Amino acid sequence: MDTMNLLGLTCAVLAALAFGVLLAYSCCQALFAVLRMHSHALQPNSRQHTTQSQGVEAQTQAS
Repeated sequence: MDTMNLLGLTCAVLAALAFGVLLAYSCCQALFAVLRMHSHALQPNSRQHTTQSQGVEAQTQAS
């Protein structure tokens, strides 16, 4: 009977570990998707900012 209890506990521990790993993986995937959407939303503004700063640098170097 002790062998069956040990086997049952071992399976429960491994199942809990697998569930935790899958849950953490899902959370990371979801957060990276949110960050990807956020970076795509900011991309046009960052290009405009880069163009403006390059124009200011060109004016500064010309004078």
